[in-house]
Amino acid sequence: MRLLLTTELQIKHISNQVGYDSPSKFTATFKKKYGKLPSAYRPDSPAS
Repeated sequence: MRLLLTTELQIKHISNQVGYDSPSKFTATFKKKYGKLPSAYRPDSPAS
């Protein structure tokens, strides 16, 4: 979650850095664990 909050990296790059081969798998896993899409945790996100 730190990369989402402290960088402007695209979700696909973050998912790769944390070990996912597929950004969609990362997004699904993140949403299941935290209840929101990764983009919703971005400081400039309208959903945050």
